[in-house]
Amino acid sequence: MCGICGYYNFNGQPVNEEIIRKMCRVITYRGPDDEGRYVDNAFGMGMRRLSIIDLDSGHQPISNEKDTIWTVFNGEIYNYVELAESLKQKGHIFKTKSDTEVIVHLYEEYGDLFVKHLRGMFAIALWDKNKQELLLARDHLGIKQIYFQKTADSFIFGSEIKCILETSKSPRQVNNTALSHYLTFMYLPEDLTMFEGIVKLKPGHLLKIKGTQVTVSEYWNLNKFAPVEISFENAKEEFQRLLTESIKLHLRSDVPLGVFLSGGIDSSIITALAAKATDKPVNTFTIGYGQEGTFYDEREYAKIVSKAFKTNHHELIINPNVEEAIEKLIGYFDEPFANSSAIPNYYISQMMRREVKVALSGLGGDEIAGGYERILGMKVLLNYQKLPAAAKSLSLFAANLLPDSKKGSYFVNRIKRFTVAAKLSPEEAYYSIIGAVSDERKSKILAKLPWGQNSLSLFHQIIGRDPQRDTLRKAMYFDLVSYMPNDLLVLTDRTSMANSLEVRVPLLDQRLVEFMFQLPMEYKVKGWDKKYILKEAFKNILPNEILHRKKMGFCTPLSVWLRNDLQNYVASIFTKTRINNTGMLDFANINELLIEHNTRKANHQGIIFSLMTFIIWHEKYIQKR
Repeated sequence: MCGICGYYNFNGQPVNEEIIRKMCRVITYRGPDDEGRYVDNAFGMGMRRLSIIDLDSGHQPISNEKDTIWTVFNGEIYNYVELAESLKQKGHIFKTKSDTEVIVHLYEEYGDLFVKHLRGMFAIALWDKNKQELLLARDHLGIKQIYFQKTADSFIFGSEIKCILETSKSPRQVNNTALSHYLTFMYLPEDLTMFEGIVKLKPGHLLKIKGTQVTVSEYWNLNKFAPVEISFENAKEEFQRLLTESIKLHLRSDVPLGVFLSGGIDSSIITALAAKATDKPVNTFTIGYGQEGTFYDEREYAKIVSKAFKTNHHELIINPNVEEAIEKLIGYFDEPFANSSAIPNYYISQMMRREVKVALSGLGGDEIAGGYERILGMKVLLNYQKLPAAAKSLSLFAANLLPDSKKGSYFVNRIKRFTVAAKLSPEEAYYSIIGAVSDERKSKILAKLPWGQNSLSLFHQIIGRDPQRDTLRKAMYFDLVSYMPNDLLVLTDRTSMANSLEVRVPLLDQRLVEFMFQLPMEYKVKGWDKKYILKEAFKNILPNEILHRKKMGFCTPLSVWLRNDLQNYVASIFTKTRINNTGMLDFANINELLIEHNTRKANHQGIIFSLMTFIIWHEKYIQKR
């Protein structure tokens, strides 16, 4: 795991190596073990290395035998052993045992198609010295990120936006369209960033530069995998096989390794299979919140799993300094972030790094197997919409009278969102459920801005790429191709790499994802049972308490924090002066949100936290305070 960066002068002027050194310096925490740079006249690239595979000779940049192909790479190629063996049989000569070297030899053998042979997570920069061509590649699911900026005379890229900001001469401006989508989805969708002119390469895409010509092409897309006919028993066996294979590949490491263990079904399955595949006890890690937020504490379940699989278990009790964490994390994200689970993820990564250098995560199980409550909610909604209009009106009236939970439970909030969504078409209902704020209210909050692309239109555009008509499948497709890469995977990368920890996600192995995507919906959500195939596949292995417990994950008692311990902090951010200084937000409408939340008339934790981090980010990066 590393951080990469690069600079290309279109005008032919030689790149000063000091530029590459500066870009590397700002992401030292991503790779504290080593630094490497390569400059070829008008092009230069660099990397910071966190040594995981081939500790002694895996230095980057790395080249082919003739030093004509060079690469830097962030991530892991899990099938590198098999690829190296195949390439050696074709006559390629290897000088290291690292997974990085297979990239240059694959490119020699297959050209741009090399990326289709990779099984892993990656952001790759490859320089063809003879052709004077630069190629960037991002992995299939978008587990690793790569950002870039093209100007009239240069092209700059990096694993994080700060690499670009370190050298960019362009004025820092907010992308208004990105801000609008951010407030709806609580992340930045598609290729957007909050900076005008800086974008990210989409998952499953290649970018090539020849001269001043920049072309982007897609090499993989999930919607090309059509549903298949397969019996449930055969599907269950194939799921077991693929996941077991994925775990074995993800366990390849030359350094100590552990597992994030929430006590949920996904992390418990990862723990079970990892324990089965290794001789030594697996290191597992979990967190709790002490007295406050006990609704979110999963230590009891993690202990059950740890005992069942004889792991070397570690617990961390946190009473986080949320104010300090927010400020720190904005510096790691380089953008506002709206998912408060970044806070516990940051702390548990910090704890894990004291013991291990690599961690396995159960991330992805909800997306590939229908684990979210909102998917089940959509199934209920499709039946609810058949009720008489009078019954629906009465339920909406009753729901609006309910006060939000004192303890931070999502139940009342979900009931209210459900009754609003039930009046809409199925697709727009899901948009309403996942949105942090209604379009009407957002337009008031952003009253000072011209509107960019409508967020509902973007939502329709994304789900429209899935040719299947099933509403639940489309909802899961959206979560997998939009929410996952742009929220959860960015969060995981930043919070772990801030602590020099590599996180691997075996449930997002592309072969496993492809297979699961093609399965009938009822194999994933059967009746009112979510993740049906996961539970059935491992019901003879996992403890019953884990199989039948309610989903939680690494969450935070955010609504409680905002109404209690953080109330003064929130008030200090949402002053008229600070809001007006953005030149974008409306004070009166934000104040109205706060009143409704604090009186428990509604739970506005998502939009409040989104706006908080935007204001802090704007002051730090745009106003440069």
